[in-house]
Amino acid sequence: MGSRAPDFNLRNEQNKLVSLKEFSGDWSLLCFYNNKCLNRTDSLIYNVPKATSMLGDSLRTVFIYTEPEPENDNLVLPYPTVNVHLQAKGFWAESIIKKYGVEMYPYFVLIDPEGIIRYSKATDISGAIMFFNNK
Repeated sequence: MGSRAPDFNLRNEQNKLVSLKEFSGDWSLLCFYNNKCLNRTDSLIYNVPKATSMLGDSLRTVFIYTEPEPENDNLVLPYPTVNVHLQAKGFWAESIIKKYGVEMYPYFVLIDPEGIIRYSKATDISGAIMFFNNK
């Protein structure tokens, strides 16, 4: 925490490349998940928007699905109907997992408008929301 957030280039559900730079100037909440947390995926992609909706437009929520295993490349997960959804597969998954220090899933990273990581923790979104509310 307190360090510059690493940039990335990942594809969204329309196959368009999206980078972290596109969110500069906004608070961003990165929500990492993968097929190992499928039992929590439905909860994650539907409850995170509910939890963050009270924060208004001043927080961008970005879901990042990571899949390092090639045999699962065709796994299709439901997309959140709001916010941004990106996919990292194979090498790109391993790269972003290392860059952000993702230890387990789901994993949350709160980034301020200047691109500095302000909160980073697995499984607990409440700390990110508390930090955001008290900024």
